[in-house]
Amino acid sequence: MPQFDPLKYSFASHRNIVYAKKGMACSTSPIASQVGLDILKSGGNAMDAAIAMATTLPLVEPTGNGLG
Repeated sequence: MPQFDPLKYSFASHRNIVYAKKGMACSTSPIASQVGLDILKSGGNAMDAAIAMATTLPLVEPTGNGLG
């Protein structure tokens, strides 16, 4: 299996990558993903992280989504 090196990403367009060892949070914004990871690290569950990311996304991507 080939090794993945995030510093040598060969495609012109890419997204920022946020890493964690014991959890995962995926969104269209690295800031929202980091908020989700912070919730998981502080003892929250997946639902807490999802709600935190859903409330962060309208702030970091105001034209990409709505509150509903």
